[in-house]
Parts: sequence; structure tokens; C-alpha cells
Amino acid sequence: MRVRKTTCDISGFGRDGDYEACCQRMLWRGVAYLAEVQPPVSIWDQSRNYAYGVMHVEGTAIKALETAVMVGEDDVTGAQHQAVMNHLAYIHNHGVDGWLDAIRERRSDAVYEWEGEIGP
Repeated sequence: MRVRKTTCDISGFGRDGDYEACCQRMLWRGVAYLAEVQPPVSIWDQSRNYAYGVMHVEGTAIKALETAVMVGEDDVTGAQHQAVMNHLAYIHNHGVDGWLDAIRERRSDAVYEWEGEIGP
């Protein structure tokens, strides 16, 4: 499915590269999953950030989200995984509009329009 979304630079490596495109695909698959499945916000209690690029998840609900996010991706770094999952946690708690508002307040130049394929 091809989508066009208002989003923000997640990776910090620029908007046009494959690394950021992977982050965007993962993010929007995660947003779609959260909207469809509507898991409780408490799933984030089963995640731990240790160092930059290291996030550990436990429990079936958050592992199911992680699986949905990773579909079709075969070369994801720990930093991509952690960054996307942290953005998804914020979105899950505040909604996409709340997330974008918070990003605009801190770094308005990071918000842009992204178009890409996120899968079936």
C-alpha cells in the first residue's frame, strides 16, 4: 500500500536516503497496527531502553507490534528499531496529531511529507 504522510525525520540522516525510508515504513506500519489492533497503552511497560540502539521488548502484545513493524525489513539496525518504537510509544499515548505538534514545537524543520510503500 502506497501512502503519503506528514511525518518527521526519525533517523537524523536526511529525508532522502534508504535508512530514513526504512524508518518511515516501519513507523507507518506500526501506526496502522496500533489503529487496527488497539492494544492497551500499558504494552510499553514491557519495553526497556538500555543504550542508544538497544531496546528490549517482552510480552506478546508488544512483540506483536514489533513483528508488524518489521514485516518486509531484513536489514534494520538497533538504532532504527529503538527510534521507531519510541516514536510509536509517543504516538500511542498522544495520537499522530499530538506527536506532530510536539515535534513542531521542538524542531519544526524536521516535519515533512513522506510518500512510500508500506506493504499490503
